[in-house]
Amino acid sequence: MLEKRKPPSKPSGEEIDHWMQEMHDTTGFPYKRVSPTHLQVGMHNHVGEYPMDIKDQEEWMTFAARLTRDVEGRKKGDFHKGLLEKSGDLNGAHLGIQGGDVIVSREEPTEGLDQLSFYRSIRIVDAAVEEILPKVLKEIDRDNLKPKRKLKEIDRDNLKPKRK
Repeated sequence: MLEKRKPPSKPSGEEIDHWMQEMHDTTGFPYKRVSPTHLQVGMHNHVGEYPMDIKDQEEWMTFAARLTRDVEGRKKGDFHKGLLEKSGDLNGAHLGIQGGDVIVSREEPTEGLDQLSFYRSIRIVDAAVEEILPKVLKEIDRDNLKPKRKLKEIDRDNLKPKRK
């Protein structure tokens, strides 16, 4: 009689913390738990240092790094078209705009996620940052684009009424 197989399970927060500690011990990359579902890893490669966010979104684990602020300028449309083309050339990661930032990201299903696939996703995003960041910054300079300013939160409690 065939034995019933258990479906692959989602790794616990403790397992992921253990994987992160092992990675830190090997690479020296610092990490911190921002919230129960959000880790941040201090990455560095030959193009720079940057934080990588790892977020558990129930069915998916997202690995993402911010490249730069989104841009404004006459050639903004060309810049965005170029991002789409570059995204298609990446293996295993993609480019996008989220919250006013240009990001590189990758998703992994949490069901059956193991240590190897967790590390692989980190490495894929890191490799994409190495490949894409210099190209993106070169285009921004070449096309005289400016990073969009981040809008400040409005402190509604300290607003003064308009005088008529």
